[in-house]
Amino acid sequence: MSTLRFALVASVALFAVGCASNPHPGHLSAGPYVLRGTVLDSSTGLPLGGSRVRVFLPSSTAGGLDSLIQYVDVDWSGRFTLVFQRPGRYHITGVFIGFRPVTVAVELPRDSELALILRLAPAPGFLDQ
Repeated sequence: MSTLRFALVASVALFAVGCASNPHPGHLSAGPYVLRGTVLDSSTGLPLGGSRVRVFLPSSTAGGLDSLIQYVDVDWSGRFTLVFQRPGRYHITGVFIGFRPVTVAVELPRDSELALILRLAPAPGFLDQ
């Protein structure tokens, strides 16, 4: 009987924790929102493995600085995955040594996954020595 009581109490406790984390049972909670992408060399089309992708929250004032909120190192096949807790507008920047950085404005929509390709151009004169 004590084993049955423990199992019942544990089940009720787990249900209560689940309800507390999702105040609307049966509805999916917001987020996470996913942005998957690839960083490529614009002149060759080859992946730029080892590059970095930075995520900035745009400034709310004209001429203000964007705030860096996360970054990820790109895998050797040029792919990356970013996870956000809320939809909205972000600036995504791809950087790699010897290439010009590329920044794009992205509107992360609700209820969908977004794909992005960043094409970085070689910086002139960087390796011409």
